[in-house]
Amino acid sequence: MTKRRPPPVRPPSGRKRKPDKKGASAAAAPPARSPSAAFRPKAVPDALAQADVRAIRDGTPHDIAGTLKRLAEARKAEPWQKAIEECGKAARQFFNAEDARKVIGSMIGVRQAYVVLYRELQDQLAAFAESHPDCPPELEDYLVQLAMTEASKPFSEHTFMDGMTDTVLRFLVDVIDRHTEKDEATRREDAEAAEKERRESPVPLPFGYSLFQETPELSRTRSLVLAGWRNAVFYLLNMAAESASGRFMTVQFSESYHDPAAQHARLARIGPSLWKGCADSDRAMALCTGQHVADRLSCQPDLLVVDNLAPAYTKGFIGRAPEASAGDAHKRIRKWCDNAGCALLGGVPLEDGDFDIRAPQFEQLRTFTDLVPVTATREGDGYRIVVGDPASPAAVVEADAARVDRHGSTLAMPAGTTMG
Repeated sequence: MTKRRPPPVRPPSGRKRKPDKKGASAAAAPPARSPSAAFRPKAVPDALAQADVRAIRDGTPHDIAGTLKRLAEARKAEPWQKAIEECGKAARQFFNAEDARKVIGSMIGVRQAYVVLYRELQDQLAAFAESHPDCPPELEDYLVQLAMTEASKPFSEHTFMDGMTDTVLRFLVDVIDRHTEKDEATRREDAEAAEKERRESPVPLPFGYSLFQETPELSRTRSLVLAGWRNAVFYLLNMAAESASGRFMTVQFSESYHDPAAQHARLARIGPSLWKGCADSDRAMALCTGQHVADRLSCQPDLLVVDNLAPAYTKGFIGRAPEASAGDAHKRIRKWCDNAGCALLGGVPLEDGDFDIRAPQFEQLRTFTDLVPVTATREGDGYRIVVGDPASPAAVVEADAARVDRHGSTLAMPAGTTMG
């Protein structure tokens, strides 16, 4: 019994492939086509396109530029591209007639009405499925095909027009009103959820201020006030403002030097002449923020940094301690921050380090804020800034002396001298 030879393998075209140099039949599967191959003009062979891909992928920048330039020139010369350009020119001439613009506009409008009604169909089917658990999932496709079949049948344009004016247009008005109300309700819910999430999220800080914190961050409901040598306090406040502004909208009532290169779209710095006395009353605070802050905001404020709380309140009696005025200013500013869902970081900068946060003038700040002392020690060409109790600091920041000394009075401090 002789074995039958299997039939020869033929390429997809149905023609025999020519034997290669070795005489073997080089029958093979057709090359894989990329998703864009279906849209590629037949005049451009697949092999050429794959070669171009390899040239762009593996070639030098000079070769890549040459390949892209050649492809661009070849694309312009393709017949289908010329046909599109010619149709575009003819369409511009066609649209010179008013009726031409109306007919295309009407076709677009009818298509958009179909989209509106398709959405309404889906909404009604969703409600129907809730009350009919046995509803088949193919019902939507069945109804759409039913409508398409009915629409393809011959019809009278006069009957169509009567139905359009008496039924379709009126129904469209009701449908669009319902959709508008639903969309507005959804937008309100989304905005309220986003605002709630924003108000509940803390603002990260570049330094810690409490030993009980695992992550240095500032709550939006409890203020943090740094008290200590003015240069160190200003340095920390500027560092916090610039750090937060990368992700959070930050407003800074500035009284200190700041690096112009650190300006950011989410960092609005307000000069002292514009905010001093802003905490004298609710009206003064509203005027300050309305005239000098609102137009600088790209979104809702997340952090307000006040370099020096004391000048924000100017209605105290003569000789009153600035620390006590800072407490009065905080009360008014905290009210504004609560309404805005904004965290508050304030400063009580002092000319020297001889202070005690347990003193009576700090009573308001000690009661209604997290009042944290800041001390600084000169070490060589820098400062060792301690946040919190020097015996058990919450954070230690090593800072360049030149950068720290920009922020206020410059004191000639020998190495090892402590301010605070």
